[in-house]
Amino acid sequence: MIRTLYTGTTGVKNHILWLDVVSNNVANIATVGYKRSRATFEDLLSQRLKLALSSMEGRGGVNPKQVGLGVTNASIEVIHQQANLEGTNKDTDLAIEGDGFFILSDGRSDVPYYTRAGAFNFDAQGYYVNPANGYLVQGWSGKFDTNTGKYYIDTSAPIGNVQIDFGSILPAKATENIAMKGDLDSRLPVAIDSMVLTHGVALRSLSQVQDGKASISLTAPVTSADNKAGWTLPPDPHSRIIINTYTSQPLSTYQTIDRLLDEINNSAAAGVTISYDPELDMFEITNDTLREGQPIFLAERDGTTKGFFTSIHIPTGTHKTELSSKIKFTRLLDAQHPDRNYYRWEAVNPTNEEPIPMIESAAISVMKTGPSGSSRVSSVNVQGLDVTQPFSRAGFDLLPTGYENSTINIYSSATGGHFVSKKLSEYRSVKEFMDEVNTSYNAGVTLRYDQSKNRFILTNNSPGTVLSITESTAGGGFITMAKFQRYADNTSNKAVLEATALPAKGTIQLDKNGKVIKSYADTDMNGNNILDLESEVPKNADLWSHTTITRGIGLDYYRATCGIMRESEILTSTQTVVDFDRNDIDPSRLVVKANNTLVDPLGYTFRDNAGPDGVDQIIFNSPPGKDVCVEVSYVRVGMSAMKPVDIFIPNGNEGPESITFTPNTYVVDYLSYTKESTSTMGIVEKAKSGDPVSTLQKRPDKYIYNAARKVFDSLGTPYELTFSFERLSTNLWLWQVRDPCENVNAPEGLLAGYGTLVFNADGSYNGDFSRTFQSPSDPDTYDGDNGDAQTGRTTTIGYRGIYFDPPILGYSADYDGSPPPERGARIVKIQPNFSGLLQQAHPSDLYIHFQDGFGKGILKNVGFTNEGVIFGDFTNGQQQHLAQIALAAFTNPGGLDRVAGTMFKQTANSGPPIVAAPGAGRNGTIAPQNLEMSNVNLAEEFIQMIIAERAFQASSRSVTTADRMLMELMRLRGG
Repeated sequence: MIRTLYTGTTGVKNHILWLDVVSNNVANIATVGYKRSRATFEDLLSQRLKLALSSMEGRGGVNPKQVGLGVTNASIEVIHQQANLEGTNKDTDLAIEGDGFFILSDGRSDVPYYTRAGAFNFDAQGYYVNPANGYLVQGWSGKFDTNTGKYYIDTSAPIGNVQIDFGSILPAKATENIAMKGDLDSRLPVAIDSMVLTHGVALRSLSQVQDGKASISLTAPVTSADNKAGWTLPPDPHSRIIINTYTSQPLSTYQTIDRLLDEINNSAAAGVTISYDPELDMFEITNDTLREGQPIFLAERDGTTKGFFTSIHIPTGTHKTELSSKIKFTRLLDAQHPDRNYYRWEAVNPTNEEPIPMIESAAISVMKTGPSGSSRVSSVNVQGLDVTQPFSRAGFDLLPTGYENSTINIYSSATGGHFVSKKLSEYRSVKEFMDEVNTSYNAGVTLRYDQSKNRFILTNNSPGTVLSITESTAGGGFITMAKFQRYADNTSNKAVLEATALPAKGTIQLDKNGKVIKSYADTDMNGNNILDLESEVPKNADLWSHTTITRGIGLDYYRATCGIMRESEILTSTQTVVDFDRNDIDPSRLVVKANNTLVDPLGYTFRDNAGPDGVDQIIFNSPPGKDVCVEVSYVRVGMSAMKPVDIFIPNGNEGPESITFTPNTYVVDYLSYTKESTSTMGIVEKAKSGDPVSTLQKRPDKYIYNAARKVFDSLGTPYELTFSFERLSTNLWLWQVRDPCENVNAPEGLLAGYGTLVFNADGSYNGDFSRTFQSPSDPDTYDGDNGDAQTGRTTTIGYRGIYFDPPILGYSADYDGSPPPERGARIVKIQPNFSGLLQQAHPSDLYIHFQDGFGKGILKNVGFTNEGVIFGDFTNGQQQHLAQIALAAFTNPGGLDRVAGTMFKQTANSGPPIVAAPGAGRNGTIAPQNLEMSNVNLAEEFIQMIIAERAFQASSRSVTTADRMLMELMRLRGG
């Protein structure tokens, strides 16, 4: 019974402890960040009354006999379970979602404290503290980078007190980057609309009807046994002719040629007028008024192929009498003088927009990228050749074995002759060799050496013809040393030049009202629509050269080939012959290709009238190979090209003129051009009598889309930058930004930056082909030279982007509006980013969504992110990261030692703290404007309290029961 008294006493004692723990939990039901405790118990050592016995002698085993001596407290644990969060709408209140503890310092010792209670605030000195005890919240304070103008946080540094200077000033930062998003309208019109010219043409004899005679006799019969008419090719008497829906009688029934012509001219079914010019000895067929523009169909029947049309040298078939050419206009930006209004005009085929060649221009070809891969002929040994020296000492990169004995053969289809040089070693200088080539009629070329580019340039003296150069020594001769592109597979000792005509295009300069004031040859050599090279800016020397005899009296003109005659055929492995569909081919103007590779003129033979029905042929010396596509371009006899037409353009020589292109509908081909016909009363007046087609330059607001944004210099001064976007062609755009600091009195304002934007077929931005040029405002940008690698010029050091130099007062006169380097704000250099742009068939809605500059700002308030970053909002609209809260995680948070103020301390059993930013490692994230509530569950605690009370009562009863039993025992003695 004494033992029962002691056992009951342990129960009473520990159940009171249990009630103490429960009562403390209930008392902290509203304590922020409080973590409830839990008491656990275990029994004390039991007293053994009898040992256990094993089985023996047929008996089973016996269990031990033990009596317990009571209960004791095993542990009082802190339960670090996440509690619910309560929104407070107070910016400085923080809660942790997940693991981790806020770290606090008492400011006196190095011992940190840890808590989940985030009811913090800023004190008078800007320290972030626990206002209940003044303990300082630990973390990383931001550091200001003067180079970037931004604060940054180094979480690898030791933690410390978090302090915010609420009176801090954010210094101004110059803009360095600017970016855009949105769409550019693919339907935005160009500055000048294209226009289509329609040219009326007549059918004319390809050559004179008689050979060596003045003219034929129209009063003679169409056909007769004695050929009284004088035909070179007498027509078949049985032949009939067909013109549109008209069919003649057999030619022998007409008493005179005049009778036949009258019948045709009076026939509504024919709908044409046919006439004969005895001076030219040519026939001409034109549509009647009711059939203007309609094709003319010609055919012959009921006889041999030598019919009437064969005799007058006009091919049968369907002939277009109305040709069209489209004039396109493209803006050409002169970056050094952006106010100069230049536009390229270009004649193209209206159907496929392929360039229309200009047949009166010389063709210059620079054959480069030779065997060594360099386009310069002396890039290794010296910087340029000395052409006054022999080949062996001139300074060529390549001096192949055997070149001394090499001879050069030049063949020109224009002259039909061969120039053959001496051995290269026999020339006293390279210049002597060049002079011999240039004075040779058979060569038909002009050969010169460009010292500045260190290249040889070969000019074909006869446009539209083919030229071949052969060196006799396969090991290499002049072709090798001059680095001419070799023919075919680059292993032959031949070079072939296709000297085709140049595209019909030029440049016009407009005044501010859109009128033409000058006309130039097209000077955009690299074809990027930017006059970015000094040599590309039009000068007086570039004034349009294809003019009337007296410059300034009328309109300049160009002669365009509005159609190219071409035939193609797939050859088999044994086929060597290509038959034409006509017999009027000019053999001097053949261009033959096999699978798009030029064929050496020495590789085939032209045969006149040798094919079926008397058509022309070309015969290859050897079969080109199986399934080879042979393409032959040719020109008819007596014609410079198929159906050429003159188009007259304004030249500005008579003052500002409208953008007007006039087709000459009277002159059919170049045979009519004589010195006399180009007088004031000749071609010019005929051209002026044609129907002009004109177009106008639109107002800038109709074809330019603008987007503006303020940027800043290093002193915080704002500048308005306006980006102007102009569509140059289908997927090509020009952008430009004017210099906001330019001298307002300058006649032409500088550009701060410009470039081109290229979009893919799906409207996405193509950064590989888009380009940003060097800023004209940068003095290190050479005048008119952007130094692009593809131009072959030396790269300059001008800034590629947007550049402007902020001015200060008092320096506009001496420094053109900008201060010397030691005064004022720094130069502003901005990189534009267009990767967020699309080109869509949708109204333009481009906007500048980002620029990283700003003016001076003062901190007005702070906030917190989920990563515990304290960001500051400044009066200049900037948001900066000023500091970041640190969190600590523990391997065993239950091992922490609870101290006052809902705080904990590290113990030997908690493990060391793992300090990191919120969200990093094991740490949870921060919930701003929230507090973590107590994790005490009141219902559970009440149940625990009831159980503790009942356990206490039961333990008390065991004590009183033992006492009564003792009393009863005492009474037994007394009895």
